[in-house]
Amino acid sequence: MQARENIRSISYLKSHAAQISDDVAANVAPYIITQNGEAAMVIEGVQQYQDKEDLIALLKLLALGEKDK
Repeated sequence: MQARENIRSISYLKSHAAQISDDVAANVAPYIITQNGEAAMVIEGVQQYQDKEDLIALLKLLALGEKDK
């Protein structure tokens, strides 16, 4: 499922929080939550978040290694 398929309003989040939680736990694409028609937040699973943080840390290490060359 693409992230653009998971664009929902804040009112949808309020009324379907349990379903969204189940979806992100099942590794479905993150949800983009809008407020007043503009993107306000992204909801993603814990594993997705941790993987992203690990990747950022690795990229920082690679950048430091390139800088030291």
